[in-house]
Amino acid sequence: MWHLLANNSTIIQAISALASALLTIVLVVVTIRYVTLTHQMVTLADKQFRAGVQPQLSVKLDWAAQGEKRIGFFRFKNVGPNSFMISRASFSWYCAHSEQTLVRPREFPLLRSRVLPPGQATSQRFEVDPLSAELHEDHEGDCNWIFRTDVQIEDLAGTVRHEYSYDEALGLSYVRDYGAFTWWSAMRGRWHNRWMWARYKLKVWRRALQERIADIDGYPPKGRREV
Repeated sequence: MWHLLANNSTIIQAISALASALLTIVLVVVTIRYVTLTHQMVTLADKQFRAGVQPQLSVKLDWAAQGEKRIGFFRFKNVGPNSFMISRASFSWYCAHSEQTLVRPREFPLLRSRVLPPGQATSQRFEVDPLSAELHEDHEGDCNWIFRTDVQIEDLAGTVRHEYSYDEALGLSYVRDYGAFTWWSAMRGRWHNRWMWARYKLKVWRRALQERIADIDGYPPKGRREV
């Protein structure tokens, strides 16, 4: 027996190395499968938790024309089983007959940190002249003003911040959730808003410069006017 093993030691070592490699591969595959299943279970549990605490919002809009002004109310109602807090709310508008309308969103400061228990609602009044839009392209016929609002709300545990958008023509839509709201995400959001506002101001400044050059050259600009 020992003589046989001594004569075939090379083959035995090769078989042992191959078996060890195969066993390592099997262990790696099993470990990857285990990690994948664990990740799926954690993801599913997280989704179930978020679905259980996700705020459910209802938005209604009523407005009337008074001369050039539009006066109305946005009504926000908690139609879910859990309380939530309004982090931020703003409104804007656009002309359905114009190819482009630029409006800086108007904030609702009184709605910040407003807590709505289940079944409770709150309203916010607005009064605005739609022609105060920073940029509004000319078009034929009368303007058809459409109002919209963006609302950020979060559960009272502060785990997830959600964003809803309500458009008078398109209705209510769920935009996205921001995950856990941290100091870093807040700073990133502020810098993003500043960047978007800078781009917006640059676009308005460029349009005003083009119109000024057009007036100097003696021909009218191409179908745009700044109000």
